[in-house]
Order: sequence, then C-alpha cells, then structure tokens
Amino acid sequence: LPFTREDWGRGFRPTTDPAFLRVNPIGLVPAVIDGETVLRESNAIVRYLCNRYRPDSPLYPQEPVARARAEQWMDWANYETSISLRGAFLG
Repeated sequence: LPFTREDWGRGFRPTTDPAFLRVNPIGLVPAVIDGETVLRESNAIVRYLCNRYRPDSPLYPQEPVARARAEQWMDWANYETSISLRGAFLG
C-alpha cells in the first residue's frame, strides 16, 4: 500500500509532542492515519489494513480457525516481546 512515513520517537521528534499525542494519546508508536481513521497498536493496525485493503490476503485469513491461529500468534508475540524487551527497547 502507498504510504507516507513520519519518524517519531527516540532520535526523531518526541512522541510527547502535542501533534503526536493528538494521534496517539498514549504517546507510543506505531500509529496510522488512514483518511478519517486513526489507529494505534500494531495488531489492530495489521487487522484493519488487511480487512480494509486486502481481505483475501493469506496474512489474515477469513476462515475462522485459520484467522484465530494467526491472531493467537499476534497476541503471543505482542505479550512476549513487549514485556521482556520493553527495557531494552526504551533504553
């Protein structure tokens, strides 16, 4: 999908900037603006983009069991990496 990237966070503009906080009040990346839709959180963004622009994508299948398996990995990866790597990432 075509996109415009904006760099925010460490080494770039701070995510405490009011302009970023209007997009994501939590002050964390990632965030996506798609027309009038503003989203945060990686998994929600992936689900939205697949449903909106690539509903037939094998990355996010329509069949309920296959979709649940993809989502369980998304949720596991989110938990495992966010908890154990948060200090290293923020440092």
